[in-house]
Amino acid sequence: MTKSRAPRYALIALSAVLVLALVIVFFPWRILRGPLESYASHELQRQVTIGDLDVDLGRITRVTLDEITIANAAWSADQQMAHATRMVLFFSLRALFKLSPDYVQLVQPDVLLERNADRVGNWHFGNDCTVKSHRQLEPPGSLQQLNARRPQSVMLHKPRRRSPNRKPRSSSRTSAMPPARSRASCL
Repeated sequence: MTKSRAPRYALIALSAVLVLALVIVFFPWRILRGPLESYASHELQRQVTIGDLDVDLGRITRVTLDEITIANAAWSADQQMAHATRMVLFFSLRALFKLSPDYVQLVQPDVLLERNADRVGNWHFGNDCTVKSHRQLEPPGSLQQLNARRPQSVMLHKPRRRSPNRKPRSSSRTSAMPPARSRASCL
């Protein structure tokens, strides 16, 4: 009598899925802090430091970065451009596959925006942003220096796409915060 191989393959597949799930759940996410710092520093062409990294998996996955700092432009007298006590990135399953968070929460942000003598802003990162995207990022007025320090948390939302047949919902809730940008190098 020959036994069917289907139950054996099903057991192997189930075991592999279980092992993979256990690895993901118990993965030491803190070891990715160094590679994440290196990647962000390379993309922004500025030194980025992260104090701690934690990931909470779930229907909405939360990635928490503690003590995150972005260095200022080389021409600035101040060494630090931005610092936040905590940055929390919220990912739905779709956003997780795109590596683009749905929401970003900054706790106790401290951001310095300034221009040099040539009127170049320190908010321009890297060399890959187009001239058009730089113009879109210009703050209003004749800004020379702005230092934003807030003891509360700030939530940035990604704009949601609406289907052309769907009417916009009326909402009493309005947000004065700008939407989160998908390209970190052009922020």
